[in-house]
Amino acid sequence: MPFIQLLIPDDYQNIGPELAELRQSPGYRCASVGDLSRLPDADAVLAETDALLLIRERTMVDAALLARMPALKLVSQTGKLARNIDVDACTRAGVAVVEGSGTPHAPAELAWLLIMAARRRLEENMASLRAGRWQGPVGHAVRGQTLGILGFGKIGKLVAGYGRAFGMEILVWGSERAREEALALGYRAAASREAFFADADVVTLHQAPISRR
Repeated sequence: MPFIQLLIPDDYQNIGPELAELRQSPGYRCASVGDLSRLPDADAVLAETDALLLIRERTMVDAALLARMPALKLVSQTGKLARNIDVDACTRAGVAVVEGSGTPHAPAELAWLLIMAARRRLEENMASLRAGRWQGPVGHAVRGQTLGILGFGKIGKLVAGYGRAFGMEILVWGSERAREEALALGYRAAASREAFFADADVVTLHQAPISRR
């Protein structure tokens, strides 16, 4: 029976093959890998791939990669398309590119967890407790501090709401659109990038990275 070979890069937790949609259909074969550049027998794996499922923006899909994937027909990006995908190169190669909606809640919650853990020095206190020391280093409350948000999209707006609920002052830097939206929501918009970093006690970044090979 013919099947479609799927490849999921940057799937370091190997969750791709566990997705019900993939397991329920015998027409799919799914391979999950970490960093494509470190994949053993990468050329052989890429040559047999029919569809590339991206869950991160770290994989650069350009003419060089497409040349190594002659069977590729589809590139699917979780969330909005980013600069890691050369859409023109895909079009010339006859490869369709689609994007998904994703959810901003999981990354926003994780970002807030990391902020709180860092300010309260959670990891250090847990290590102290495991070593038999009840008293660990003293952390800092976030109330009254300034939370700087770089990238005021769906995720950034959620994190801003968490910060406001904890009594933080919200400072936004980004595009003109982002700064205008921040002001409309009652937040501060930094006058410049330099002022943003100078005024923020905590900085959280929510922008698609510039892709690397």
